[in-house]
Amino acid sequence: MAASVASTVIVGVFAAPALGVAAAPDSTVVKVRSLPMRHRAPDVPWLAGRVLHKADGGATRLPWGKSAALQHSLRLIGRTPRGWLVKGFSGDTWTVWLVSRGKRTLLSTHSVSEGDVVGFRLAEDGQHYAARAYTDGEDGQFVGIFDLTGHRLASRLFDSDGKVLDLSGSQAVIGTTDTVIWDYEDGPDGTVTDLGVNAAGADLGHDLLFVTDPGTGESGPTSLSMPATPSWTAAMVDPRVSPDGTNVLARTQSRGPDLVVRAVATGLVRHTFQVRWMAYPTPVWGTPRAFVLIGANGAASRERVVRCRLNGRCAAPSALVPEGRLSIPAT
Repeated sequence: MAASVASTVIVGVFAAPALGVAAAPDSTVVKVRSLPMRHRAPDVPWLAGRVLHKADGGATRLPWGKSAALQHSLRLIGRTPRGWLVKGFSGDTWTVWLVSRGKRTLLSTHSVSEGDVVGFRLAEDGQHYAARAYTDGEDGQFVGIFDLTGHRLASRLFDSDGKVLDLSGSQAVIGTTDTVIWDYEDGPDGTVTDLGVNAAGADLGHDLLFVTDPGTGESGPTSLSMPATPSWTAAMVDPRVSPDGTNVLARTQSRGPDLVVRAVATGLVRHTFQVRWMAYPTPVWGTPRAFVLIGANGAASRERVVRCRLNGRCAAPSALVPEGRLSIPAT
């Protein structure tokens, strides 16, 4: 059962509605280049080269030289109780560091070859992170769980795409196809429970699983602990639940411009944001009423941090910078 939509407002552009058509206040066209600058804290930390901008508005310089930061293509994974988790890529290797009090500690290295995909995700408690890798010749993807000393707690080869849909201090939800729950602290390599469904996303903290209908390709929320048929479905790619569990934000297509916010309980559309160019695949919630993304200026190859509120207002806490310099927490 698909949920419905309501009306339209254009940010940075003024346009009269077509004759006989009411203006619809629930859709915003986000023009990255012309967004107003707002220097208030965006509720989400972001990294610009070697400068870390904190969620409270403060900023600090990470312990890399300017050229070294560019060489390693530093990216922010997230905040932990012991400092900031940062990844970098150089040659054929991803490196993960813990940064605290002006010093960096190498936690793990992940060598890749051409065609390999490596992704990282920080657990909700900030105490563990997952590394995902596909290796040519293997049927599936490896996922490893590491603690903040770089010690690998568990690793496993998954038959599915291996995508980490969510990660807690003891469990991971793995795979958009043949989705499973991995209790990675249960024994040397953990135990796996097959959920018997395909899923677009999950949220362990709110006991939510976004089950995908194999016939329509649409997804909807159900209980993660007891999956059932969702009461509503819609086109959703990589859905993200707001901190209070009331709303879900998702793209309608993997490379499409539309970001749609819906009520988790009913599927009602709260607002649609049209972002033609997104330099980072997944937005991050900062508060229950606002989220952050990295928008790009199309062919100009420049990007900036963008903060949008559910009332449709968007602004940019950063100026446009050359592509590849900005990152928000990896999810």
